[in-house]
Amino acid sequence: MGPFTGDLPLGWVKEQPTSSMRLAQWGLPVAEGVEDEAKVLVFYFGPEAGSVEMNITRWMGQFEKADGSPITEADVTRETSSVQDMEVTLVMFTGTQKPSSMMGASGSDKKPEWMFVAAIVMSPNGPWFFKGTGPEATIQKELGAFKDMLNSLEYSEMNAHHG
Repeated sequence: MGPFTGDLPLGWVKEQPTSSMRLAQWGLPVAEGVEDEAKVLVFYFGPEAGSVEMNITRWMGQFEKADGSPITEADVTRETSSVQDMEVTLVMFTGTQKPSSMMGASGSDKKPEWMFVAAIVMSPNGPWFFKGTGPEATIQKELGAFKDMLNSLEYSEMNAHHG
């Protein structure tokens, strides 16, 4: 995970990232009665990756409410904490994930009752993004594990220089 070490939650499966933009990717154990997979992805775009607010606004735009209206600030749960003196902003909301507009993205189906959880970790070399998406039941089930993983993160300047 770049300059970070931490505890991988039980049942999370390390996967080969399916995009060059992803630095790490894990599949989560699916909740009972759920077919679709949930993933947690790690991204780093350098120190100029935009503000916390800009990223949250962009993520909100990737989802809509069940009635098709936009996700608003009132729909977003935020928690701020710190790990090793690094500020962590945790963001969560539920809705329908819209089809990706990213080039090369596969699938054009909307995904109802999906949950988004992301943590922006402000490291000395810029923000790191830990992003989970998937069926609400699965993300809810793994939310505690996601937070535990974040709380276990340790930043090492030495690791930062070795990609």
